[in-house]
Amino acid sequence: MKEQNNQFEILLQKAQQGDSDAMIEVARAYEGGINGAQKDVKEAFWWLLQSANAGNPQGQYEVALWYGDGFYCEVDLQKAVYWCKRSAIQGHEEANEYLEVLQSFDV
Repeated sequence: MKEQNNQFEILLQKAQQGDSDAMIEVARAYEGGINGAQKDVKEAFWWLLQSANAGNPQGQYEVALWYGDGFYCEVDLQKAVYWCKRSAIQGHEEANEYLEVLQSFDV
């Protein structure tokens, strides 16, 4: 358990220093309460937003999923489309596919 806590602390430090991939991993750890992180979905979403705002296409896609599917937050299809487009523009294949689904709702 101590090793997991140490791994999480190292990951958290990278995220705090601006590593947008680490931000996603920290978010996943908080979402699932894994790797030594206490489960905290608000903190998870905050870290995903940080990654998305840093321009990470995977972070943008995951934020789109949260808004589109209502993972621990209110469904907001306009925000889902906003983030999905940013990810798709960078060539994220799953975002392109999800964008088609979102646009079928006339958002």
